[in-house]
Amino acid sequence: MRLNAPVVLAAAIGLFLLGTNAHGPLEANAAGAEVSASTATQRVKLGLNKSVVIDLPSDAYDILVANPAVADAVTRTARRIYLFGKAVGDTNIFVFGPNGEQIVSLDLAVERDVAGLEDYI
Repeated sequence: MRLNAPVVLAAAIGLFLLGTNAHGPLEANAAGAEVSASTATQRVKLGLNKSVVIDLPSDAYDILVANPAVADAVTRTARRIYLFGKAVGDTNIFVFGPNGEQIVSLDLAVERDVAGLEDYI
């Protein structure tokens, strides 16, 4: 039995919403992710050549990507950034406020997206 794309997408979003908690990594998907204002580093998993929308708890004034060969970050608004997985690997992303204070610290893991392969198995 093959499921159609909207059903699979709805199921994936539902599983993401059920599985997101403060202790585990955020899984990047079509629904995006919201990060908290805590000083703790938050882990994010992202598929290779995939992107995720991150909603920030406060306005960002500066963003640092430790390894721009692995990922890129683009701001669309002061409270929304887009992360793009460019190569398999790990990097850190830091978001700073107007006075240089750290708003968010992310550990980003870019991995090969095997979801498409799992559909054929």
